[in-house]
Amino acid sequence: MSNETIAKKELLLKKRPSAIHTLYNGFRKGKFKGKIRTEWSNMVAVWPDIVLNRKHLNDFTDLCGLERSDRLPILYPFSLLYPLNLWIISQKEIEVPMFKMLTLRNSTVMYRDISVGEKLRITSLMKGRRFVRKGMEFYIESTIQSNDESVWKNTSTFFVPGMLGEEDTTFTSSGLETIPEAETLSEWFLPAKNSFRFARIMGDSNGIHYSKWYARMMGFKRDFVQPIKVSSKCIDCLPKLLGDGPLLLELNFKGPVYYESELVLKNVGTENSNRFDLYTLSNDRPCICGKLEKL
Repeated sequence: MSNETIAKKELLLKKRPSAIHTLYNGFRKGKFKGKIRTEWSNMVAVWPDIVLNRKHLNDFTDLCGLERSDRLPILYPFSLLYPLNLWIISQKEIEVPMFKMLTLRNSTVMYRDISVGEKLRITSLMKGRRFVRKGMEFYIESTIQSNDESVWKNTSTFFVPGMLGEEDTTFTSSGLETIPEAETLSEWFLPAKNSFRFARIMGDSNGIHYSKWYARMMGFKRDFVQPIKVSSKCIDCLPKLLGDGPLLLELNFKGPVYYESELVLKNVGTENSNRFDLYTLSNDRPCICGKLEKL
């Protein structure tokens, strides 16, 4: 039986989506029935007239260990975007068990600096899916505009294990190769303090990011940080790239970065790019691989 195509559904927001409402939607969908019946390409969410909250920005930068500024860090928009994307995924037409999905990759372009006083508009849309080994990947593309000018764009790749279908054997992942021989750029300790507070800033209600008990129940060693937090710290530690212009940031998430861990950042840099990996001392494989470059 061929998939049905849902009628175009545009979700228009007037404020940040409620985490409680999103959780309710996710639970209400119930168990996945084993077959995907619909195409998702007509699902769009729009959040116009966003006025940035300076305190929210300051809280984000403080908890990430960054210096406060009137300009947004490249990953700060995820604190707006993530609850929006979760809200899309929680809709009944998106036949995904929301509590089992993982983020695999992020590709972000920042076309220019964004100031805290600008009024922004976010548009997110489903950009397809494919079955791969052991599950399914799906993609959400998001754009931030200021006065009709695109200033930031992201494509997020999500993975849902156990969702079986006809595997796309032509697909090859564009993941980054590790750089184990790179020089150590920085080391720091990741405390668990303020883990719940940062989860609230990100609009992420998943207990794996602030509850040791819940994370262990879900099969992890303990609670672990949202990758946006440690990735922001990594970027702040990198050598500055020369010149102005758009930035491209590629992030591959290889494994959890547990709280109460010693972290090690390795980097290979040039004038126009930084290729970096983040490790914990207890793991000889990187948890996050990233590349920041000038376009």
